[in-house]
Amino acid sequence: MYEGKIVDAYGIFDFEEHLFPKVELWQHHFPESPHPRLAKGILYFHLGWKARGNKLSSNTLEEQFKGMHHYFELAEHEIRGTIAINPNLSPAYCKLLKIAAASGDREDKYYWYREGIKQIPHSYHVRECYLEKLAPKWGGSYEEIDNFVSRSIQDHKENPRLLLLKALAGYIRAGGYRGDQLYEKALIEINESISYVKRWNNYYKRTQVYMDLGENQLALEDINEALVARPGAFYLLVKKA
Repeated sequence: MYEGKIVDAYGIFDFEEHLFPKVELWQHHFPESPHPRLAKGILYFHLGWKARGNKLSSNTLEEQFKGMHHYFELAEHEIRGTIAINPNLSPAYCKLLKIAAASGDREDKYYWYREGIKQIPHSYHVRECYLEKLAPKWGGSYEEIDNFVSRSIQDHKENPRLLLLKALAGYIRAGGYRGDQLYEKALIEINESISYVKRWNNYYKRTQVYMDLGENQLALEDINEALVARPGAFYLLVKKA
């Protein structure tokens, strides 16, 4: 019931590295609290991706990968410490399985998913993170995605939000097809995703696909829909411009 609020509360640490000194001070004053440890771990995770950069692996230097793994090790240390204090924080398992996925460790990725579900059986967030890492670019497949969604939504009576995984599956496939320049297929998938739920990120994804297809007026309409839910979001405003 409150999982989404917990996830949102920690979301700021995915981007705001300038908060690092404040988080360290927070941890200093409350060394037994899981919250500053998790915040610090998420900041290290962010720094790991920043060190790696966003280019393809073939265009990424070895030193960049070393920097990523260095920060990921620091992140894992803090997040494991978080779980030792409070094993019921789903963002912790999400970040650990993402670290495993980025390191190419499929078995470890599944381990952290399994541990998260063991502690939080009806978690949407843990399943959401794992589903994202079943995409082909992470070594998975669309068949795995569909099978995982089919199994997960069986528990929707315990957590109705699990039905949203259907929409996420379409969103992931749309991103994959767009990356392969199969724009018509991407449009079909993102339309199906929007038919399940009208989230801002669905509209943003369809904006990108419409722009790929040269449908700029339709793209503008969708970016305006995204801005209704995320008014003032910088990257949405840049896309609109």
